[in-house]
Amino acid sequence: MNELIEATNLDCAQALREFISDGHDVAYFIGSGLSQQTYPSWRALVTRISTYFQDHAPAAPAVAIPTPEKIDAMVPSDLQDIFQRFRESDAHTYIDCIREVFGMPPLLHNDCLIKILETRPTLIATINFDPAIEAAADVCHVKIASRFFPTFWYDRQDQDNVPVVMHVHGMFHEQLYDDPDRLILHRSGYRRWYDEGDKVLFQLLSNIFLGHDVVFIGTSLSEAEMESFFRAFRKLRETSRNSRKQIALLPSKAKPDVAQTDQFIRIVREEQALDRTDGEKTGIKRVRFFSKGNNYLGLHEVLSKALGQKIVAPEPKPFWNEI
Repeated sequence: MNELIEATNLDCAQALREFISDGHDVAYFIGSGLSQQTYPSWRALVTRISTYFQDHAPAAPAVAIPTPEKIDAMVPSDLQDIFQRFRESDAHTYIDCIREVFGMPPLLHNDCLIKILETRPTLIATINFDPAIEAAADVCHVKIASRFFPTFWYDRQDQDNVPVVMHVHGMFHEQLYDDPDRLILHRSGYRRWYDEGDKVLFQLLSNIFLGHDVVFIGTSLSEAEMESFFRAFRKLRETSRNSRKQIALLPSKAKPDVAQTDQFIRIVREEQALDRTDGEKTGIKRVRFFSKGNNYLGLHEVLSKALGQKIVAPEPKPFWNEI
């Protein structure tokens, strides 16, 4: 079993190394998997907002939330509807809660984020609201250009060797109090930027995926908005000669247990077969790794093997000169 784990992680590292070997405009798309040490999942956020309303806005119209078991079984669109009810109940309290939850830097820094930042990629895109990437950049002294949609609609670098960090769904800022739908979490926010008008968010996503080779990390690629975009993106690729490529590093769900070796191997083989099928269908190469416990230790080993020779030395000037 240990041999399979090590071989799988080595294969993942080699696949990533080959993907980035030409060094041509590589971007990373970071999901919530690299933020959940400090910040709640979307399902946990439902309960967090409900508690916040009870403590800070007891006079607001009540928002009934399902049992934890039902919340766990919900699809993303169901969660959007619940967040919409909080937004309609008391928009100011709703944004106050977003500020409390996602406005503060993380208590712990993810070493995987630091490893990625140290390579100075052209772009790190995320649908997370939290400032974990910015905090990691501060820890490892990597200068970045932090942006959030819809204030910024472009993903290109203004300076060489300065990665752009683009929060595709926005993040907390004071204008949310006047216009909560600038945050893409609840139903009306999704409708505004994905479904209505000129669908400017699709243009931003198209720029990302047509302008960069993209590495997905910390995301299952099953988020509702991502599935919707990739359906449209595949149609675009059919009529385009664009040669950009994508790879996703996905954690295996197989749990090492010497008493259940057969089940462990079965899950691994099923994932490999599914990844080949999905890769052919979506055009995204999928490779698995084993997390090796908390804090993605296995992923950090994968990134160390794949990116160890890609680190760019920082410019020899102090950070405060840029303030």
